[in-house]
Amino acid sequence: MNMTFLRAIELPKRGLRNRAATEASSLSDPAPIGEATRTWMNSMPSHAASKPRFTYASGDRLLDRFTVQRGIGTGGFGDVYFALSDAGKEVALKQIQRHLEIELRGVSHCLNLKHPHLVSIHDVCRDADGGSWIVMEYVAGPNLRDQLDDSPGGLGRQESLRWFAGMAAGVQHLHDEGLVHRDLKPGNLFDDRGVVKVGDYGLSK
Repeated sequence: MNMTFLRAIELPKRGLRNRAATEASSLSDPAPIGEATRTWMNSMPSHAASKPRFTYASGDRLLDRFTVQRGIGTGGFGDVYFALSDAGKEVALKQIQRHLEIELRGVSHCLNLKHPHLVSIHDVCRDADGGSWIVMEYVAGPNLRDQLDDSPGGLGRQESLRWFAGMAAGVQHLHDEGLVHRDLKPGNLFDDRGVVKVGDYGLSK
């Protein structure tokens, strides 16, 4: 048989074998879940570089029974503060500065929800100036956005599964109550001493 013809056949066969070997190698060593999920998680911009300005400072009194410790976050609806009640209870106080009716309507549906994977909402109050505040459970641990910013190589399989399992449990409870979280993102998932909690679900409807 013509040797030129044989070489013409053999070259594509070698290429196919090399391609098959490469694909088999990639299948036997799949990327960790943390890498796969990071694409979705990182779709939300990081705010690590920006430092928000808060209206209230440490030591300020709010709602006649809380003392501000520090500002802990800011978002589309308002600022959030870590505060202590006069009895020493740690709480998060969210000042509603924008879209008041939407926020209050959503929170009213969530006041009595209780679940280990949801940040508890305790009350809705008004200050002396007529401003509206949401009194919530304070979670000292980081949110998922912070974790991703600190883990450029991904969270790893087990850690990713832990975050997703907690998120799924909290969201499932909202669904069971006929509610849909409309702002689910890494910045609204919190780690409370190893327990993942879904927060900022006042936008639920």
